[in-house]
Amino acid sequence: MDFIDRNLEQNEKIVLKAKVSWFALTGPAIWAAIVEALYIILKITVLDEAFKNLGSTGGNDVVSGILSTFLSAIITVVNIVPHIIAAFPLITKAIKLSATKLAVTDKRILGKKSGRRAEFINIRYDKLNSVFIKDDALGGIFKYGTVTLAGNGFKTTEINCIASPKDFKDKADEAMANYVAEERRIQAEEIASAMKRMQDER
Repeated sequence: MDFIDRNLEQNEKIVLKAKVSWFALTGPAIWAAIVEALYIILKITVLDEAFKNLGSTGGNDVVSGILSTFLSAIITVVNIVPHIIAAFPLITKAIKLSATKLAVTDKRILGKKSGRRAEFINIRYDKLNSVFIKDDALGGIFKYGTVTLAGNGFKTTEINCIASPKDFKDKADEAMANYVAEERRIQAEEIASAMKRMQDER
């Protein structure tokens, strides 16, 4: 059972479970490929020869030993750091995507997203004013975008990398309209019932 199903209220129904788009990893993957390619080029053309020359320095055994250890540490760092720089954005983005959950129910927008700390989303339709969507260049190509939830009593919330964001907006708008209509119907029935009781008491 996933996060959305575990947090449903009694009799609450899911209208739509949004999906994240793994195409959002395209940008970080391109970055990783560029960094790795530059590292390979530098390694072949500059670094290997530079390290070879550094390693050939002479001196007494103690100094040579210390220098050799120091140079080995430098070489290790230089060889590792580019891979970290290449992989870090890709890994962090993948973690954020895997942690993002979002759904439209008949009562609210429910979900969570990952950032510096987990942020839970629980916005009822009587607090929600509007749902906006936007995408960047890659989002336009691969059909994903950012869903923005704005309203009263909560800070404006953005959820990134949602696949088919227009479908999500359409379902959210429809669910919000149905919720408002149902609330008005219930209020009308309560008013009518109260008026009937008042007439019966006369």
